Amino acid sequence: MSDKIEKFISSMSLVFPKRFEDERQQVEWFKTWERALKNFEPWVVEAATQRIIDTRDERSFPLVAEVRKACMDVIRDDRASKPEMAVKPSEQHPDPFGLADHLIDCQLGRTAARDNPSWIVPLHDFCRENRRLPLSNEIAKIKKDAHDGEQIEFAIATGKLVDMLPLLRDFREKNKLRREKLRRRLLGAEADNRTPSTFVPDPDWMQKALAAHHAREDARDPANAERYRLAREWRAKVAAEYGSVDRYLTIKRPPGNVAQNKGG
Repeated sequence: MSDKIEKFISSMSLVFPKRFEDERQQVEWFKTWERALKNFEPWVVEAATQRIIDTRDERSFPLVAEVRKACMDVIRDDRASKPEMAVKPSEQHPDPFGLADHLIDCQLGRTAARDNPSWIVPLHDFCRENRRLPLSNEIAKIKKDAHDGEQIEFAIATGKLVDMLPLLRDFREKNKLRREKLRRRLLGAEADNRTPSTFVPDPDWMQKALAAHHAREDARDPANAERYRLAREWRAKVAAEYGSVDRYLTIKRPPGNVAQNKGG
């Protein structure tokens, strides 16, 4: 059990006693709270706990939904107390890109721009897609997206994605240009002052990412899982022999032959 949940249950149990029929029921109950509150930061859970203790007039232990609502209320009130975090009415910005530009022009956006590796691009994407700034428990996912983007750039730079270049040929440069454009818009001349990067490439990341993608692909369409597997094996074999599927197709079907075949 995490320290966050242990502190939560300890504080709550002093005011709202909880009894169990056996040890197994107690263990499952602890697991329920671990799952229910795992995405909330410790300070949020602590503030929500105190809020419930101060305002609740029943002796029974609070329900999961009640505690989660209290956590969301804490986050909402925290954001409302900070003008730079307040979400402006979306109708003022019918263009989602314009709204995202407006939303990231705050302390959170400048923090994302300053960090190295920077997570300003996935933050901008989040604001564009959701038309708001992220909640505290959503920022970790945004930072993970930034880390995955760094891994993809690293894989491209080191030749690990040769077989996928037709899809990702321009990804690296476009992503870098977009990141620098957003950084300069938010930081001005300060954008030139970079802190040392904390990014550490994982040489096995691409294999892990592809394995996870293939698992999702198979689960989404189990009827064609075998066909997907055979296609992946063929691509791997071709990539090992020719360097990439793209190069294989160029050799096997050069433009001149394609034109002759069409003419025939």
